[in-house]
Amino acid sequence: METAVDQVQKYLRLLVDLMKKSEEAKSKLLTWIDKYDGKIIEFHVDNSAFHIVFSKEDVKFEEGSYPSPDVIMITEPNVLMDVLSGKIRLSSSLIAEGKFRVWGNFHELVLFTRIASSLRRTVET
Repeated sequence: METAVDQVQKYLRLLVDLMKKSEEAKSKLLTWIDKYDGKIIEFHVDNSAFHIVFSKEDVKFEEGSYPSPDVIMITEPNVLMDVLSGKIRLSSSLIAEGKFRVWGNFHELVLFTRIASSLRRTVET
């Protein structure tokens, strides 16, 4: 039986695949990465950790923690899915309510969620 964490991982893998295929997403990723070698976004959901590695050449989903990610999102599976799918907006009130915690560079998180949201229509079809 598929768990909520499995569903989150499945959704993130789908986003990664779409980012690899979409020229618009690739362009946004390159602008986001800019002069850096890459970006690492990590997720802590329930008792699981996984991350996405963004480089100028590739985007990869990997299980486990990364030694030094740019940002870590810590939340429940349903909240993360709602944020990534655009059902709820990433906001200071969501953080203040304790439903979503962020370690690291919040600005990187905002840029990542914008790119993920731009692919939302593709995921929904």
